[in-house]
Amino acid sequence: MDEAVRVINRERKGFIEAVLAGVLKSTELPKVLVFVALQYLPSSYNPPSLEKEVKYSSNVPDRIVDEVSSLITGDGLDKEQCFVQSVSRNPQHLHGFLKGPECSPFAGGLFQIEIKIPEEYPKVAPRLNYLTPIHHENIDNSGSPNLRKMLGPWCDTYDLKIVLKALQTQLMLVRADNEEQLKKETREHAMWPSNAKNMLGNSKHWNCINPLYRHL
Repeated sequence: MDEAVRVINRERKGFIEAVLAGVLKSTELPKVLVFVALQYLPSSYNPPSLEKEVKYSSNVPDRIVDEVSSLITGDGLDKEQCFVQSVSRNPQHLHGFLKGPECSPFAGGLFQIEIKIPEEYPKVAPRLNYLTPIHHENIDNSGSPNLRKMLGPWCDTYDLKIVLKALQTQLMLVRADNEEQLKKETREHAMWPSNAKNMLGNSKHWNCINPLYRHL
């Protein structure tokens, strides 16, 4: 599953290089100044990289930094089923990847989730949003999952591992009369190539990856 991150960062690099080339072609500004200016563009023009580490900051509680650092290494997670990366090494902004459970209509899919951790965590729950299109009775149209259905009221004894495992369990709980439609949607929006490690093709084949990171 690490291959997903390599594809994302490869496509991000290609996207930025294409934007940089276009700007340089239409301006006489030095390349260095253009590159610096790109760093201040919105994420739709300059998507962030995904990293296997976090940056320590005095503005971020140690509890968050320590927990996220441990989570990124895969401590307590089955990395074949779920893994997490930081966005530009920010410990409060993460992307998680969940593999569709084999016994569910989401089997064969890989689902990208944005995780934002407030400074008040764990007293306040993290904010979650699926970036990969997914249809589920407990996930709203914006991609936000209803964790209360799985965990009940948020409790400050919960951690991110519990949250991710609850999301995996949630994907196994679907209405039987809806399974064929969910299988079809997984094939259309979240299919992860079985030969991913040997796949060198264009990222349009990686339709589980959020369009923000596609450079077509």
